[in-house]
Amino acid sequence: FAPAFLRHEERSAAGGAVFNYGTLTVVNSTFSGNVAKGGAGGIGGAGGSALIPGVNGFAGAQGFGSGGGIYTADLQTAQVANSTFDHNTAQGGDGSQGGESIGGVGQNGPRGGDALGGGIDNSGWLYVINSTFFQNNAVGGAGGDGGAGGARGGNGGQGGSAIGGGIYNASSVAVVNCTFSKGNAQGGTNGAPGSGATGGKSGKVVSSFGGNIANVAKKKAGSFALFNSIIGSSLSGKGGYGTISNGFYNISADKSIKFKKGTFSLMNTNPLVGELADNGGP
Repeated sequence: FAPAFLRHEERSAAGGAVFNYGTLTVVNSTFSGNVAKGGAGGIGGAGGSALIPGVNGFAGAQGFGSGGGIYTADLQTAQVANSTFDHNTAQGGDGSQGGESIGGVGQNGPRGGDALGGGIDNSGWLYVINSTFFQNNAVGGAGGDGGAGGARGGNGGQGGSAIGGGIYNASSVAVVNCTFSKGNAQGGTNGAPGSGATGGKSGKVVSSFGGNIANVAKKKAGSFALFNSIIGSSLSGKGGYGTISNGFYNISADKSIKFKKGTFSLMNTNPLVGELADNGGP
């Protein structure tokens, strides 16, 4: 990429602005307001009428939302330098309402879709330097409501998980000289119980993980290395989630990222980061 300003209104499941399946280099660019949104699950169809009637279909599965700004696929490579990611969103699809199955029993509402990496979702090798991430969002899809039934109502579905408002890493990433602020990881709302002679149960409430950064890579399969960077306050989901390798001289606004003593990194320290603005620098 040469210097650019990217804005993409169309909603897709992975890579709101860029889906990377190769080698990607981004320099001096801004990713703003992009959305990767999973589709909602379809409502189950009614069974056909006959001497032996058909069975009602179940509510369809919903999609996940991944990489509001950039999605890098397995084994691929991305380098990002001197760039800004702001107000990008990965949003899971909403679950639809359960129908009524044989015997007057309401079907359970499906789970909401997961949201991974509001700014970047990395499943390959990612290097980010001298870049800013401000108010990027991972928002889980709502769980479907339980279906109504004469005998028993269906249970509501669990809301979708939200992981990594700024960066979600499932492989290997190095972050150098970067600032993250006001990221948001917000799990989807749970589905309501279906009505019936015996009512269903509400869906489970999910947690939110890593408002600014999140690492889910297993120890031998990848890592998240952080160098000379600021992890500011988050709107939801705490600042960081998972194992973050401390490469010295980092600041975290809370204790969600553990820095060992003697590494010149600070936890639970207000980095005094303001709103995203043009402050007249070069």
